[in-house]
Order: sequence, then structure tokens, then C-alpha cells
Amino acid sequence: MIWRVTELKNKEVVNVRDGARLGGVSDIEIDMTDGRVKSIIVPGVNSGGFFFRKEDIAIPFEDIEKAGSDLILVDYETDDVALAKKGKKRFFEM
Repeated sequence: MIWRVTELKNKEVVNVRDGARLGGVSDIEIDMTDGRVKSIIVPGVNSGGFFFRKEDIAIPFEDIEKAGSDLILVDYETDDVALAKKGKKRFFEM
């Protein structure tokens, strides 16, 4: 399957591990040695203003499970999934 970068930017990314909507694709990383896409980039979540924005999320291309006309399903371990495995809660869930 061949995609244009502009087509990727219109797709929503959803994590199959927890059903979370990670956002839209904002950029891609390309390995210049072989010309392959290394990862898709999803913008970090804004948590209270310009200065509190989290870092962008780089999802390895291998973590893409399926891609349709408007949605990309990924199998990506986020901080929330890792914390749930350890039995820990986020600060706001206490």
C-alpha cells in the first residue's frame, strides 16, 4: 500500500491496547539510508497551556496494526498502559 504524507496527516491514530485516541499524524520519520518510514509522529497532549505540552509521540512503523481510509490502529505501549500493568495509578486518579 502506498500513502502520501498528506493522506497520513488526515488519519486518526487509535491504540488497540487501551482504545485511546492518540490524535492525528503530524509528521513522519524517514530512515535516509534505505528510504523507509521509521515512525509516525503524533503530537503530545496539551495539559494546561503552551508551556505544559508533552513531547510528541513517535510510534514505530512496525507498531501499526491496520490502516484504513480515516483511521490507523497501532499496538503501542503508552505510559498509561505501562502504569496499569504495574498496578499504579496516575496522580489525577487518586
